[in-house]
Amino acid sequence: MNRIRGSDLMKPWTILRRETAFRNPILKVQQEVLVTPDGGETEWTVVELGDGVCVLPLGPTGFRMIRQYRPAVEEAVLEFPAGRREEGESVLDTARRELREEAGLEADRLTPLGWLWPLDGICRHRIHYVLAQNLSDVASAPEPFEDIVLETVERAELMRRLADGRLRDGVGAAGLSLLLAWEASGSESEAS
Repeated sequence: MNRIRGSDLMKPWTILRRETAFRNPILKVQQEVLVTPDGGETEWTVVELGDGVCVLPLGPTGFRMIRQYRPAVEEAVLEFPAGRREEGESVLDTARRELREEAGLEADRLTPLGWLWPLDGICRHRIHYVLAQNLSDVASAPEPFEDIVLETVERAELMRRLADGRLRDGVGAAGLSLLLAWEASGSESEAS
């Protein structure tokens, strides 16, 4: 492994000061003063979002995905059902809730695929990924502001969309990579 700097680079940094610059029910922005392993001080801004769960609903004809308008990027985005994990809620309970609320689906089989830091340079936010199979339709219960369209996308078509840039949801793209790695590792046969 080539290092840009010495071995101190991998040692943890010490938090000298942390102040909350902004807080609302969804997120908190922290201003931190950190001491690096070589003794230098630096300022860092961190967004804290807590844990989220992204569900990959896979049926016999493809992935059941949702399309909804996302004000932050000013477009309707094709994505997997996902949402915040509530205090005390398990990952699988969050997956069940989001699957029902956003997609109007239930799954007889939920398989955890792992978790990732989607924006580890600026954000303390962990996304857990869950594969949902053996799906059945139920009544959805989206939030009042959510206008959601359910779409079924064949696996090969979804891979084409990922490759050519039409699938822009980074959380979903990361989930697909975990699913592909999980399948390639042989975990799929172990979970069957």
